[in-house]
Amino acid sequence: MTYASKIILYIVQPNETLLDIANKFHIDGRELTRLNPVLKYSSPHEGQPLNIIVPDIDIPTRETSDNSLNCQLIFIKHASLIKELIIAKIFVSDYLLTTTQSLQESNDKIILCIEKKHQTANIYNYKILIEEMQNELINFVEIITQKDQEALANFNKHFNDLVANFSQLGIISLNASKENSKDTIKNLMKQWELFILRLIAYKFDEAEQIYRQIESKYLEIEQTL
Repeated sequence: MTYASKIILYIVQPNETLLDIANKFHIDGRELTRLNPVLKYSSPHEGQPLNIIVPDIDIPTRETSDNSLNCQLIFIKHASLIKELIIAKIFVSDYLLTTTQSLQESNDKIILCIEKKHQTANIYNYKILIEEMQNELINFVEIITQKDQEALANFNKHFNDLVANFSQLGIISLNASKENSKDTIKNLMKQWELFILRLIAYKFDEAEQIYRQIESKYLEIEQTL
């Protein structure tokens, strides 16, 4: 088994302090503040959503001749960074830049995983599309919070173009049919959209359930590369 940390949403309970929360999850208070920069300026308050890292994802790994590149772990961490990016965009916009920088490094590792499985001339295009997907999710947050119907219509067009481009490259598997690749990416993006909608509606338990499905989808994608 490989064990990976995951980010969960935690809702601050009545009268809880920063120390109380840190002790509850056995993490350092400085780490809690790093994940939630707003805590640098104010104490936690009842009902506030916080990012918490807990090391309890277990991933059954396959045998590999390259122990330096665990692609299953890389894909799970990549999903958690996208989750962190979305949470930052909604709740702590000042933290967005730091999160984006970490995600860029994760993108590079995803590309290494693709290169590990396939020698292809489309690596640069893969990276561009992965970054576009992340940008589209951030755009979706802005569109929904601003309730901009015209922007939503444009988003849907861009979404369809993005899915089509993914399927043309065979991003899921170079051996998979274009239609299967298209359906996989489309379903993944829709799950991220549902996750965002639940967060914005403060339905954190439902958002967390959707994220568990997203994690499974990322593992599925990695296994079919």
